Amino acid sequence: MRIFKFFLSHSLFVAACSAGLTYQSMLLLGLTINAQLLWLVFFSTLAGYNFYWILAQQYAVQIPSLKLFFSTQWTYLMLFFLSAVGMVWILLQRPALTPWVVGAIILTIAYSLPLWPLPKNSFIGKVGFIKTLLLAFTWTFVTVGFPVKAGMVKVDALVWTLCLLRWIFILLLAIIFDTRDIAIDRMRAFHSLATDLTPQLMKIMVKILFLLYTLLLASVLMMGLAIAQAIALALSGIVLWMVYRKSLIKRGYYFYYFLVDGVMLFSTFASFVATI
Repeated sequence: MRIFKFFLSHSLFVAACSAGLTYQSMLLLGLTINAQLLWLVFFSTLAGYNFYWILAQQYAVQIPSLKLFFSTQWTYLMLFFLSAVGMVWILLQRPALTPWVVGAIILTIAYSLPLWPLPKNSFIGKVGFIKTLLLAFTWTFVTVGFPVKAGMVKVDALVWTLCLLRWIFILLLAIIFDTRDIAIDRMRAFHSLATDLTPQLMKIMVKILFLLYTLLLASVLMMGLAIAQAIALALSGIVLWMVYRKSLIKRGYYFYYFLVDGVMLFSTFASFVATI
C-alpha cells in the first residue's frame, strides 16, 4: 500500500493517465501509435506535476531552510530530475517537438503562478481561478496537440472539436478537485473556480459543460468519427458524471487520486476496445 500511495502522490499514475489520453488521441485521429511520443508525454507530465507539487508544498508549509527543503522534498526533486532527463533524451531524437514542449513548459509555469511568492493582492492572486481553465488547456495542448504535430495531421473541424471535447473532459475533472479543496483554498486566500463561484453556479456550470460535451459528441459523428469511438467517448462522459455525483459527498485520498484520475484511463481503455 505504501508503494501504491507513492505511485499516486508522486504523480506517476497521473503521468500514465496523460500518456493514456495521448494514446486515445492517436486512435481517434487514426494515427500510428508512437511509443516515443507516449514516453515524452509521460515524462513531461511527471516533471510538470512534481514541479507543481514542490511549489504547492512550499506554498502551504513555508519550509524555512534549504537543508530541510531537500530532506523533505528529495523524492519529488529526484523524479523531477529523472523525468527532465527523459524528456531531453527523447527530444534529442525528435527535435521537431521541442517548440511544443517549450510551450507546455510555459503553460505549466503560467498555471502555477498563484503558488509563487507574489503579493496576495496582486493580479495573479486575484485571478487564480484562471488556473483551472489553463490547466485543462495545458492537458489538451499536450494530449491532443502533441499527436497532431507528430503525426502532421491537418487541423480541421474534427481536430478542433476533439480539442474542445478533451478540454471539457479535463475541466470537469479539475472542477472536482477544486470543489474538494474549497475550504483550504479560502483559508489560504487561494482563488479557484470553486472559491469564486457559489455552489449553485458551480453546479449549473458543470451541467452546461456536460451538455456541451454531449452536443460536441453528436457533431463529431457527423464529421466522420467512427460510431464505436463516439460510443466510447459517451461512456467516458457517463462515468465522469457518475464520479462527479459521488464527489459531491466528502471523499478520501484514494477516491480523488485513483478513481477520479482513473476516469482518464477508463476513457483510454474504452477507445482501445472500440478499435477491436
